Amino acid sequence: MASSLSPARCWLAPLEVSMPRSRWAVLAPLLLLLVACTGASDGSVQNGQNGQQGENGAQSAEHAPDLPRVVFQKADGTTAALWVEIADTDEERQCGLMHRLAMPADQAMLFVFPQDVDGPFWNRNTFIPLTLAWIAADGTVLDLTDMANVRPEDDPQPVQLYGPRPGTPPYRYVIEANQGWFARHGVQPGDRADLSEALARPPEDGNPICRQKGY
Repeated sequence: MASSLSPARCWLAPLEVSMPRSRWAVLAPLLLLLVACTGASDGSVQNGQNGQQGENGAQSAEHAPDLPRVVFQKADGTTAALWVEIADTDEERQCGLMHRLAMPADQAMLFVFPQDVDGPFWNRNTFIPLTLAWIAADGTVLDLTDMANVRPEDDPQPVQLYGPRPGTPPYRYVIEANQGWFARHGVQPGDRADLSEALARPPEDGNPICRQKGY
């Protein structure tokens, strides 16, 4: 998330189980929970989004529904895609992915700036290890930077600033993805990001987590 200086899993709701009168009373809730987890098809990390094929017929993509894509054109002629939430206001860029405990494997956040910038990002309240792609106005990937996460229980938090390597030109966009995603998919500096689908998405009401946290 941008410094002020410049999600799917099988979620387990708390269960209230009274003292069982038989072994079936103990096993029934557990079996139902197992079926719910293994049968999920809502974009969870385990099964991907609705069983759809990923890029080039690969394993199903893992992302929340109804998100726009960013497609990376790689030097070898192949592509890789991320599905992105969009942060295009000061408040959304300041909050970013703060307070998230997990994010689907092929999901990310796209930060959109109104002009080229060169300021750092920080890891305050960032509980997911991330890799940042710094992207020029024409879609060129300028650099990739790993960002360490902090822990919710850290007090004070070991906050650090992260930016592209010295000498990197100013950027217009930043994509925060799960750490290692770009390396696993062979995306490197010099590749091109097609942002057209994401940039064409009409503005939305904003990040609900950010609203809850008062950003």
